[in-house]
Parts: sequence; C-alpha cells; structure tokens
Amino acid sequence: MAPVYPEQLDAAHTTNPIYRLIAESIPHLVWATDPDGAADYFNSRLLDYTGMGAGELSGLGWRGIIHPDDRGHVLLAWNAAARSGERYTSECRLRRGDGTYRWHHVSALPLRASDGSILRWFGTCTDIEDQVRGAQVLETLVRERTRALHEAQTRLQQIIDNEPECVKLLDAQGRLLEMNPAGLRMIEADGLQAMLGECVYPLIAPEHREAFRDLTERVCRGERGSLEFELVGLKGTRRFMETHAAPFREEASGETRLLGVTRDITDRKRAEEKASRYARDVSSLLDRLIGTQESERRRLADDLHDLIGQNLTALGIELSALKARLPPEARSEAAPRLDAMGALIDGTIEAIRGVMTELRPPALEEFGLMAALRWHASSFGKRTGMKTAVSASPRDIRLPKDAELALFRIVQEALTNAAKHSGGTSVEIDLRAEGGRVKLEVRDDGRGFPDPVGARLERRGGWGLPAMRERAEAHGGSVRIEFPGRGTRVVVEIPARDAA
Repeated sequence: MAPVYPEQLDAAHTTNPIYRLIAESIPHLVWATDPDGAADYFNSRLLDYTGMGAGELSGLGWRGIIHPDDRGHVLLAWNAAARSGERYTSECRLRRGDGTYRWHHVSALPLRASDGSILRWFGTCTDIEDQVRGAQVLETLVRERTRALHEAQTRLQQIIDNEPECVKLLDAQGRLLEMNPAGLRMIEADGLQAMLGECVYPLIAPEHREAFRDLTERVCRGERGSLEFELVGLKGTRRFMETHAAPFREEASGETRLLGVTRDITDRKRAEEKASRYARDVSSLLDRLIGTQESERRRLADDLHDLIGQNLTALGIELSALKARLPPEARSEAAPRLDAMGALIDGTIEAIRGVMTELRPPALEEFGLMAALRWHASSFGKRTGMKTAVSASPRDIRLPKDAELALFRIVQEALTNAAKHSGGTSVEIDLRAEGGRVKLEVRDDGRGFPDPVGARLERRGGWGLPAMRERAEAHGGSVRIEFPGRGTRVVVEIPARDAA
C-alpha cells in the first residue's frame, strides 16, 4: 500500500491538528516512531483495533501485537530498513482486541533532517486479511487443480503408453513429434528420442506414400481422415496398417498437428486375401462346373438325337414296313398291337425331342432370348398347369449369346423352383433394359415365406442359388431373392453390354 505521509514532514506535524485529522480520517492504522523504532504516536483506529492504550504500545510495546510466527521476519525487515534508510514494507498478522490475528500490509517512510539523518518514521498498517484469505483459497484451488491435472495427465499417459495401437503426433511436414511404445514397436525403432523430428514418409510403402502425405496435409488444415497403407519398418518388415487421424491444435504454438491412431490390420488383410482367393477358386470351380454342365447338355442332346432318336425313328419305319408285309389274315389280329407300338415309339420320340430342347433350346440359338423364353414359358405352362406370362421392354432385347444363355438357364431354374415350392397358380417373367442394365424378374403368386431370411438359407441349395449367382456374376451382374409378402421374386441384373 502507498504510505500515508509524504517524506518532507517535521516532528511538529504529529501534533498539528490538520495532519492529526488526516491520520484519523484515513481507513488505515497510523503510527510514528523515533529513529530507533520506539513508537510514540498511534491514531485512534489503531488503538481501537488493538484494544490497547497508547502507553501499552509506546516504545517497543508494539512488537507484542505481532503474531509470534511473523515477528522474526518483521524485525529483520525493520532493522534492515533502519540501517539503510529505505522504505520499510512487510506483511504480518496483527492481534486484534478480541485476540484474533488478521493480516496487514505494513509500510513506513523516514522523515529526514536537512543533513539527511532520520528524524522519525511514519507508517501505516492496511488490513489485507480478505485478500490473503482469497489468495490462499485461490492458491489451494490452483494447487488442487494442478494436482488433479497432473494425475489426469499421468493416467492419460499410462493409458497411451499401454495402448496396443500406435498413437502418434505429426506436424504438417510429416515429422514425428510424439509416439507411444506400441507405435515405436510397429516402426521397429529402439526409442523415441532417435525418431523425434524425423519425417515418417520413408516408412510408408512407395505406392501409399503420396496418399499418406495428402492425408497429413489435409488433417493439419483441419479435416479428419483415415487411410489403409503398408508400413515398412526400420528393419524392413512390411505390415498393413489402418490409421484414423484428427486435427490437434497446440496452444503454445497455435499450429495444428495430426493426432492419429494406427492399428495393425495385417492379419485381417491376409484373411481377406485368403477369402478372396477362396472366392475366386470357388467361382472358377462353379464356372468350370457350369461350362462342363453346358458341354454335357450339348453332348447329351447330340447323343439323344444321333443314337436314340435316329434308332427310334428307324424302328418306327421298320414297324410300318412290317405291318404292310403281314398277310391279311394276320394283319387284322396284329394291327392293334402294332399301332400301339407305333404310338409308343412316336410318344417316346416326342419326349426325347422335348428333353433335347430343354438341354439345347434351338430357339435360343436361332431366334434369341425372348423367343426362347416364350417357347419355354408355353411348354412350362402346359407341363405344370401354371399360367405363365412373358413381357419385355423393348419387346425384343438381344444380348451376346453367352449372356442370353445365362439368363435363360436362370429362368429355367427359377421356374422349376416355382413349380416345386411355391404352390402358386401363375408365374410372370419380365425382362427390361434400362439405365445401362438389363433387369430380369421371375415372380410367382405362391405362398412365399413368413421368415424370409430362414427360408432363403433353407432353400439355397434346393434353388440352385449358387449356380444362378455364378451365371449372373460371370457377366458382371447379381442375383437376389425377394419375399414381398406373397410369392417369391427372383431379380437378376447384369450390365447391358452390347444390348440391342
């Protein structure tokens, strides 16, 4: 606090009514001493505060109101000021009349004679109890918050240090600022100090390096991002990684860093590659199976035509010739049997022709998919009693022969399933070319399934779904089975390459 009295006073001022009035009116404890510190003046506020008389405080009696724990440093400061003649200041607890101690700020200035010697000391005591208590509370709060923050930082550091995934901090140039032990193990580093400030880009496989650099720069501009890349450790070990990164702003520098968490996905990648190889192998086997099946169908159709069909036709001709050569008396008796045999031969030939057509539909090769579907739908309706309709948009869509064969076989399989499982009375076949794709739907009005997922799994083998899917996927398409509530819908989509 600023001192109450100016330096240029004389001894008479302590008795001057004006200065006494000033000393009595200010909200401070005012006192004066001789050059040796013996007190001889106290304002009424000081006397009221201490509850003591001027006689008790005079001389060195004032020392008794100083808290015992503060008395030592107060006297040391007073003696130093008395020797140097400089301003005296200190903070100490002074006893109030009720025995309570309160903190005060004490300040005094010397009054000098013309030769520079000290004539008197004039001082004030300002109550700072509330400020001290507030400072103490604040100090306690700061200390507690600091401890809590330190504990939180310690816990966080322990979590990061024990985190099995890499936690790292990079600047916009890809230089390493922080990395936990798991990350150091991933990059095969012996310690963090050797890597601090080093650019991590050389640790990224060349084919992924530019993408990693782009991610770092974007994140340091405030974006979030993720990336899968291959890491090349300091010892040459290559592993697949997946990193998720977010911007982190440092308060001290004001710069934005990349804070990233990286996990090792090598095992997952290898499992995916193995699954992909298995899928390709299965696809290849299915493709070969379908190819073999079509080849066997063609061979069987040819064999039925060349062997059984021709032999049955020859047998029919011979039977007719035999009937013509019979004598009249025997012809009347044998004719009914011969006619029955001829009818059986004709029926068998017709049945074989139907099988041959199913195996190798001539309409598909000669007139295209729509003609083959209309013929097959008509034949299916007659054979099963289910009403079958075919529609197309445009009316006559043409595709490459292998694509038309694939769609035709899918329709065959779907119609067979409808006849076996649906219990319906009608089937609709719809073929459309739109949006660069060809969409085929086979819909029945059967009972459907109350549990579509379970039904789909249960019927997968019976419906030949893998073969249907393989035929569609071989042409870049897909197959899905839908259960709209009543009936079943097989939906096939393939790209409309070379469609006309």
